[in-house]
Amino acid sequence: MCLQRRENVVIEGTLQWGPQGGILMAQLSEHDYTDVRIVDVEVPASIAHEQAVRRWWEGRLRGISGQDPMGGRFTPPAAITRLYEQGPVSRCAAHARAAFESSLTAAITQVTLIHIDRRLGAEPLVSRRVDGKLVEGR
Repeated sequence: MCLQRRENVVIEGTLQWGPQGGILMAQLSEHDYTDVRIVDVEVPASIAHEQAVRRWWEGRLRGISGQDPMGGRFTPPAAITRLYEQGPVSRCAAHARAAFESSLTAAITQVTLIHIDRRLGAEPLVSRRVDGKLVEGR
């Protein structure tokens, strides 16, 4: 419904499934979105595991204390490990890049990929397509 109304939306997801990025680009294009930003935040697998356990325990403690009726969301370690089977960078990063490079983005006026690599502590890398063409600069 939000896309039909062309509301500003944030779509949270890991893009662990390859086709998901293209599906999202097609849906946004179909609803005449003109400015899409894909944010890819990379961490080492060890940090991803630590963060998942911390989110689960903190949520669980909030649930026990009555602050959060849902409690924590458990993520199996194997689900995280699978994301890093190809090396130190998750497959989510490859899928984010593929969504950005997809021909489906040509119908969207501006698509920006913001890659934040917390492994390196470097400044975010920003890539931008305007009218389907890759443009230089920020």
